[in-house]
Amino acid sequence: MHASAHAAASAALERRERHVSGSPSLWAEVVAQALADACTPSERGVSGVPRGSAKLADRAEAWAFLTDEEGEWAEHRAWVAMQAGIDGEALRRYAMQLGRHPALGQCPRVDMR
Repeated sequence: MHASAHAAASAALERRERHVSGSPSLWAEVVAQALADACTPSERGVSGVPRGSAKLADRAEAWAFLTDEEGEWAEHRAWVAMQAGIDGEALRRYAMQLGRHPALGQCPRVDMR
């Protein structure tokens, strides 16, 4: 997930006990950014080796946010999805249908608007 999207989600999750208010469209954008980050193909150098380990780390983090069945990322997804007015488990199933793990292939581009 891009650092800005991850930072926004993390900050909101840290304050969730105080009930963070925000429009559902804001949270839908966080979800859309996670989908875009998880599905963006890695840039590869001439040798075929991925360039920019941060990019790969962002993709792996977004994938974990979207698909982990338990733990911190699953809790974050459930909360963000609730704020966006969508079902967190349905979002997980949708992400799983989009494609394989980002290291193994790429997801199709998704526009959630």
